[in-house]
Amino acid sequence: MICEEKQYIDIHIPKCGGTSRVEAFRELGLRVGPDHLRHAMAKELRYGKDHLKRPWDDYYSIAVFRHPYDLYVSLYHYRRDRLEEENYHNIPEHVSFEQWMMEHVADPRQVLPEELTDCLCFIEGQQGEILVDDIFTLDQIDEAWEKVCHHIGMKIDLPRTNTTEHKPARSYFEGKNHLKSIVWGNCWRALPVFNWEI
Repeated sequence: MICEEKQYIDIHIPKCGGTSRVEAFRELGLRVGPDHLRHAMAKELRYGKDHLKRPWDDYYSIAVFRHPYDLYVSLYHYRRDRLEEENYHNIPEHVSFEQWMMEHVADPRQVLPEELTDCLCFIEGQQGEILVDDIFTLDQIDEAWEKVCHHIGMKIDLPRTNTTEHKPARSYFEGKNHLKSIVWGNCWRALPVFNWEI
């Protein structure tokens, strides 16, 4: 998300609360966009032609990450619960979380989105350097949002959008080393960065 008026960039990693932050900006009457860059990586914005009106360093930039267990479970329910919307990513209701993980996520023939694999690529530059000013995890969202509000000089409660109801994410992986190994294989770079355990 880019807000030129407030010189703010939010690297919106899917299922990490980005839609809530976009909605809050819109409620404040601030223009964000363009929509085709909604999930753009930092390097796309930093080095891409004509994406930004100012140099990258003139913006305050953040990214919010989510523990892979929470991300996988949230994405599964999000895609399964939205069957009314025609989308090739949708998961039929009869497909269990474990089945989805084994038949889709673990299938080497599948091209997985970056948020399910190497989520750090969202914030890295061409040489692997971190491009954003601040990095938060979803459990730090209140602290992150307070900092964003301070930067833009406006205050609004952060709405909670695109949420899904489900059991605690860790319970989906209890006693299932084969599922844990899928997460490890996909997310091994991010785990030590955030001191996440699987």
